[in-house]
Amino acid sequence: MNIILYERDLCINSIVKKFEEKWPNSSTIHINSVKDFILGRPILTDGYLVIVKCVGKNCKNLIEKFATNDGSDVILFVSPNINEVIVKYFKDLHLSYQIIDNTVVEEKELINYVINELNIGVKLADLIVKRCRNWEPRVINAVEMLKSCSISRAIVLRYLKDYNQPTYFDVYRLIVEGVGDKDKVVAFLYDHRHNVSSLIRYIHKQLKRDIRMYSDVINGVLSSDNILEYSEQEGFGYKTVVSLLSKYKRVSFERIVDIYLHLQIDKCDVYDVMAMVSGD
Repeated sequence: MNIILYERDLCINSIVKKFEEKWPNSSTIHINSVKDFILGRPILTDGYLVIVKCVGKNCKNLIEKFATNDGSDVILFVSPNINEVIVKYFKDLHLSYQIIDNTVVEEKELINYVINELNIGVKLADLIVKRCRNWEPRVINAVEMLKSCSISRAIVLRYLKDYNQPTYFDVYRLIVEGVGDKDKVVAFLYDHRHNVSSLIRYIHKQLKRDIRMYSDVINGVLSSDNILEYSEQEGFGYKTVVSLLSKYKRVSFERIVDIYLHLQIDKCDVYDVMAMVSGD
């Protein structure tokens, strides 16, 4: 039986661990490379529990080697993110599969986890979760860090970075798409005014990617019909390609190029970036 499991390394309730608890160590095999292999048959169970770390360019080779339609083994193909390319590989190889998504955790579950781990009240737990922007790995890391503290609101605000503050991506998106909170982004830019060159380099990198993919759309290389194949061949993430095609309908190629040419690393300062954010 093949199972595609979407699960991060840091998670509250690991499906991998739940499977491991049901199999003896002698019947459990961890696969990280196509060079690994399965030898013989297990003694204590009818089949193996095979846990395949399915990330990077080796995914296809791993699936071809270890996936099976034989029901005696349970093969977990574990990916930290939802990956439609993995599903495509199974379909192309005519292999049966199930999908388990363990990447979505409700806010209530995160809050209960913090309450139980740190033995604190709901208000403080809610503050910690919101401070981490409801991102499960951040919440887990925050809990580990705070375990050695006498926890109070002041301690949480002091030691936990506020992930609700704007990021470089937020600046890029506001400049290109006009989406976001202008006041927060302008305040963020002022706070980072002495390191604006790294921000401009980041935006340049995103715009170069956009220009290349826009060109592929214009030239008929990329369309909604070949997202999986394109993302696999060109090395772009599936979600990145989907997002680009959506942006293509809203933001013109001319605008992308104009921003790229205007935003020169050696010639722009923070006030130029602020002007672009404000639409001036």
